[in-house]
Amino acid sequence: MEQWNSIRQRVLRDGVSIRQIQRETGLHFKTIKKILSQSCPPLFTTTPRRHVYFFIDRVDGRAVAFARYLLLWSGGRRLGEMAEAQALA
Repeated sequence: MEQWNSIRQRVLRDGVSIRQIQRETGLHFKTIKKILSQSCPPLFTTTPRRHVYFFIDRVDGRAVAFARYLLLWSGGRRLGEMAEAQALA
């Protein structure tokens, strides 16, 4: 955030060239152009992880049967927890 504001301030207010900013920061020309076109940095967002339940309807019959077997075998636990339990055993 500080670097973002500093670059915008130096180029837009102080008149420093984009090339000079490139030399000093090591950022690509297009990155600096993006910084200058937006007033604040884009927010960092994550997408929620999808579990096997989401993909069951998208795979063929054998894989569906295997996925159901894993879900039944896990006793309702998440597959990641199940793998950790097996790794510790």
